[in-house]
Amino acid sequence: MKKDKHVDAELFELFLTSGAYRDYAEQFLRPDQIDDVDISKYVETKQAAE
Repeated sequence: MKKDKHVDAELFELFLTSGAYRDYAEQFLRPDQIDDVDISKYVETKQAAE
């Protein structure tokens, strides 16, 4: 969705780097519904952005 510009890229990265996705999951999902997420696959590093 980020690549297709359905979601603002900066907002998406903030959602991941702030841990908001994890906080939401812990509050509203059962533990067996929560997956481990490697956000490095989705967040650009500063070197890659330059």
